[in-house]
Amino acid sequence: MSPPVDNQRKKDTLKARLWSKIYSFGHNVKLWFTKDPGMLSDQTQKALDASLELELAQKFRGGIAKSAQFMGYASGNALTQQPYQDFSTVFYRLKALDQFDIDGFFQDELGKNPSELFLEFDKVPVGAASLSQVHRAKSKDGSLLAVKIQYPGLEKTLVADLDGPIDSLLGGISELLLDDETVSSFKEGILSELDYLKEAQSLVLFGRWFQSYHRWIFPKPIEHLSTKHILTTSYVEGLPILEFMKQQPPDLLRNAIGQDLLLFSLLSPLLHGHFNADPNPGNFLLSSQKNDFRLGFVDFGLTIKLHPTILNADKLLFFALFKSDPEMLRLAFNREELVQDASVFQSSLYRRFEKLFSAPFLLTDFLYSASYSEEVSSVFWELVKTRQFILTAKNIFLWRQRIGMINLLGMLETRPNAPKILGDLFALLKVGETR
Repeated sequence: MSPPVDNQRKKDTLKARLWSKIYSFGHNVKLWFTKDPGMLSDQTQKALDASLELELAQKFRGGIAKSAQFMGYASGNALTQQPYQDFSTVFYRLKALDQFDIDGFFQDELGKNPSELFLEFDKVPVGAASLSQVHRAKSKDGSLLAVKIQYPGLEKTLVADLDGPIDSLLGGISELLLDDETVSSFKEGILSELDYLKEAQSLVLFGRWFQSYHRWIFPKPIEHLSTKHILTTSYVEGLPILEFMKQQPPDLLRNAIGQDLLLFSLLSPLLHGHFNADPNPGNFLLSSQKNDFRLGFVDFGLTIKLHPTILNADKLLFFALFKSDPEMLRLAFNREELVQDASVFQSSLYRRFEKLFSAPFLLTDFLYSASYSEEVSSVFWELVKTRQFILTAKNIFLWRQRIGMINLLGMLETRPNAPKILGDLFALLKVGETR
């Protein structure tokens, strides 16, 4: 049974959010009239908002759950401080569908029941998120498999969700700040996650590009067991990255994990012109092996190919960071279409962002902390809200991903040695100072 997709779905969501705002307003008015200084703190209000979004995500999934996920990894400290701990469930532990005819779904998609296709198939999912739930299975030859099943009727649901306000998918900014081309491109990108055959192609590409990185694992798609709505791959062992971090790994391991995440986020676009635009913490699995680890990348539903002009500008941007050249950095921001008015470079808010964004690339032991990532996020989105930064169809997913990755590193409290990563990166790219 699929989630409801009629107008009642939108009404219930808007009603819940409205009552949350009314409660907060009424509480603060009451405290003001009783001369009690204890109004709802910003932290408490964020906690209430997070709790509401989690409740809505559990109930409706689809675009509403994706909004909650982005809220989780775009707000900097949403997952690293109390009372946000339970919010991490939105990434990989939403409730599975209570009533779901799995046999009928497989009959429609592959013409056979799971019992006919697999040696074993566990109908209890090992994980559930915004668009799908994942089941563990065994192939006829005994190999472990992961079977991702898209929620029935999801395409209709997601289209309906994207037809409403999508501000929460945009870091809380109003879509009215974006031109029609950008909004259309953004919605098309989100809808592309529904095509699991496209995701399978991305898995093959990324697996081929990074096959020499022995610590990185990319699931291998099983073509004859996959359709547009079912993706069967090799099984990747490991804990979701936030669960792994609860084990309090030593700093050396924590820093190495952060280094690999940052390296992947830079190598993908700069070396191959493609990137995974969804750094959802639930998409990374970790397993430890003696004094080493394995990092699994398990979701490539939202992969983006960079426009050539943005790719060249992004290389210039990181070369500017490598050379500590603020003038070159500003030129790169302009060529990436992020800054379209030179007067922005004189604003105090931009100067603050430039200092924050550059900081990790100046110090080998720089700490990506929760407070640092939250500050970067808040300044970035404020620059967008005040139209000093312009998100376009060519750069919106790149910067949405970039801010998300900064926040993920902040959740891990890691020192990834960004200057070394840049040095290694430009040795691979073999680029020089080009303007």
